[in-house]
Amino acid sequence: MDIRPVESEADYDEALSAIDGLMGAAPGSPESDALKVLIALADAYETRRWPVDPPDPISLIEHVMEARGYGRKDLAALLGSGPRASDVLERRRPLTLPMIRALASEWRLPADVLVREYELAGRRSVSRNLRATRGRREGRRGHGAASGEYMQPRRQAAGSYTRSAPWRR
Repeated sequence: MDIRPVESEADYDEALSAIDGLMGAAPGSPESDALKVLIALADAYETRRWPVDPPDPISLIEHVMEARGYGRKDLAALLGSGPRASDVLERRRPLTLPMIRALASEWRLPADVLVREYELAGRRSVSRNLRATRGRREGRRGHGAASGEYMQPRRQAAGSYTRSAPWRR
């Protein structure tokens, strides 16, 4: 048997037919070793030729819920509330770090897939949404009231603070 690299569709078809012929070889035999090498070569070709990207986080959650028979109530119990679970599944709310940790530990989902960027219902990616939210929390200015002008503390008497609204200035 001549074993060579699988670099084309013809080589791939030839390797598959050789694999079919070697199936059932006795373990430890030269045919078994040839089978292992051919399977590795065919697998490497498939990976190069037809790469599979990991799913976006919400698609993964939906798939796992369907495969394991989980419902929205199960997700709600894990994330803390029903509306939060619905918002996440309908892509209105991004996954937060505590949500990702809970999904990774309780449902054994890969965290590297859960932290990937994905589109929210408003067509903004999660990373853009988080940057906009972070800007408001840190009180950055430059985009009107949406930038967080109303979040700036204003000093009152006796050292207490209150939130000021832009129309009160």
